[in-house]
This record gives sequence, structure tokens and C-alpha cells, in this order.
Amino acid sequence: MITIGPRREFLYGYGSHLALDALGGALIVTRIAQHYTALAFEQVAQPRWFGDLKSLFDADAEISRFRRLGRGPGILEQNLESDMECVDAIGASAFRVLEGFANAI
Repeated sequence: MITIGPRREFLYGYGSHLALDALGGALIVTRIAQHYTALAFEQVAQPRWFGDLKSLFDADAEISRFRRLGRGPGILEQNLESDMECVDAIGASAFRVLEGFANAI
């Protein structure tokens, strides 16, 4: 339940999205602060935590190349499928918990 005013609440079923958005925002703000601090002290900013974007694009291009060659589902697709089954199960149980809260109110 998220309160937006007196006697005004709504049930937000995707609380994980709020948490992930907040985490992403915090990481971005922290990174910007690191750069401004480095500029203020005439230093080089700390290295990035997650690697560079070029590595991500290279990995995506390699996966696309394997798909074009018709190699069928690889280990990446198999892992994604099992992860999605887990996410679906977690989402279903979270929905049941929220449904219980809604019925209790």
C-alpha cells in the first residue's frame, strides 16, 4: 500500500520495481558524485564498478552471431528460461501475499 494523501492509498503490486528503480538511481547519483569529487580535487575518478558498455555490446553481438549460425538454444537461453521460471514463481507468491493484505483491509 502506498499512501498518497489522507484516506488515499493504492495497492502497488510491483514493489520490486520501486526497489530496483531506487537502487539504480542511487548508483547513478553516486557515480556522478564520484566524478564531481574527482574534478574538484583534480584527480581521476574511480574505475567503474560494472565494466564498460562496449563489453556488453560485444557480448550481445556474439550471442546474436551464434543465433544467426543456427546453433539452437545455448547455455544462455537455458539459464534465462530457468531464471524466468523462478521469477514467475516469486511473482506468484508475492501476488498471493498482497492479495491477503488486500483482503485483510
